Amino acid sequence: MSRTRSADGRPTRCLLLAWILAGSPACAPVEAPEPDPEDRIEPATPEEPDPNVLTVQGLSFSRLPPGTFTMGCVPGRDDLTGDCWEAEQPAHEVSLSRPLWFARTEVTQGQFEALMGYNPALFPACGADCPMENTTWGEAAGFANALSALDGLDACYSCAGERADLSCAPLGDPYACAGYRLATEAEWEYAARGGEDFEFAGSSDPDDVAWYFDSGGDDTTYPVGTRSPNAFELYDMTGNVWEWVEDRFAWYPDGPVTDPFQLDSPIPPAQRIKRGGSWGTYPVGLRVSVRHIVPSDQQGWGLGIRLVRSIDG
Repeated sequence: MSRTRSADGRPTRCLLLAWILAGSPACAPVEAPEPDPEDRIEPATPEEPDPNVLTVQGLSFSRLPPGTFTMGCVPGRDDLTGDCWEAEQPAHEVSLSRPLWFARTEVTQGQFEALMGYNPALFPACGADCPMENTTWGEAAGFANALSALDGLDACYSCAGERADLSCAPLGDPYACAGYRLATEAEWEYAARGGEDFEFAGSSDPDDVAWYFDSGGDDTTYPVGTRSPNAFELYDMTGNVWEWVEDRFAWYPDGPVTDPFQLDSPIPPAQRIKRGGSWGTYPVGLRVSVRHIVPSDQQGWGLGIRLVRSIDG
């Protein structure tokens, strides 16, 4: 008995019973059933990147819009835990004309060591996820330059020396620099306030948002991002470690200003500013409006780094 073959010479599949009972040399191929559309598995669609988040070398940045706010200590808003201090006055209107990337957390020990090759922290036992501290202003600027180089961006500082002896200076207008840098003092306070009127960054209660003198019970820093963020999704803007900013110290102006920064200081020797308070700070020193004057070469267990980057347009 011969089998019916398909056009390409292969035998078709047929039922044996049909051969026996009907004796027919021909039978139709058995066709596979059509799949149920509901059983089909659709290919996964890649997640769209969030246009308001930038991640570089493990550092995540929030995109902050331009804005206007009242900088400095406003009675009834910033003096609930004490009086307004002289350096925080007068309160004045500040406008920031450019959007910017603002780091969501302080630079950690792990991130600093991976890029710089050493770890000057006084609390290394806290771990790689704890904020880098014990850095000079020059080391903070040097880290910013190193991240810019890694990302193919122009440096914002000229630097000489190494480690704690690293001496750096801004290369002009910080707002115009395309690389990573420290926040100007105005950018820092704008980011810390997050469009809200809290005394601390994100809350009227420091226990919600900060590691400070009364909260942890241990004389140490704490892993970044373990308290609640503010409205801009920024963590530890209050407490954990103080943060270097770009500016040298100067007294506040009486009227409104746009994109302010201070490259020179009227107080010799020229002084820098640190912001935000630390794990060892009492609540009165954690207020968003507080500004502390420190030498550029100061180091300490509560002095760390947070970076920003300007966005054109």
